[in-house]
Amino acid sequence: KTLPSKYKWIGMIDTACVVDGKDIKAESVRNDRLASNTQRSNKVGWSAIRELTWSTPMGLIFEYTRGFLSRASEKAIMLSWGSNGRLKLPIGMVILGDKGFECTTAAYPNYNVTYHPAFLTNDQFNITQMGLNTQISQVRYTSEVVYARVTNRKSLYGYLERHRFSYFDKLNEWAHGRANLYQPLLPLDDDE
Repeated sequence: KTLPSKYKWIGMIDTACVVDGKDIKAESVRNDRLASNTQRSNKVGWSAIRELTWSTPMGLIFEYTRGFLSRASEKAIMLSWGSNGRLKLPIGMVILGDKGFECTTAAYPNYNVTYHPAFLTNDQFNITQMGLNTQISQVRYTSEVVYARVTNRKSLYGYLERHRFSYFDKLNEWAHGRANLYQPLLPLDDDE
């Protein structure tokens, strides 16, 4: 009943959530080479802390990870996070993600499938399939808006200073909870 009409319109009525990862730029640890190397993010071209967030299609966050040094892949973080049953979604429901979450079905106790848009310029996809990929990417974009809501405070956008590392998880908890106080991202059907 809380599925936005755009999901229904493109036939994604079995969507449980949208998953995405975010790298938050952070000060480099210069006195420990191993820590410095494992902080390096190819995504942002700087030292960073990586986290994953699961949100409903209307933008409510229901799960997120702790911060990891950003050399850990999104897939590895997801498999680790899901290994203790944290990601239990209803059987048959699907997750929307990006290519970083390909082949992550094993992270979910009920083996939920993750759909991610695939954009190729060759003849592998027909016009209908390419159209569906575009529509999936448009509704999956809600995860970017969710992250904009999470990181819209100075403590989490821009650059995370080293003296904040010890309480990053608390900042992260507060920011994710605060993001849930916003209005739904997409309009719901009025007839429900």
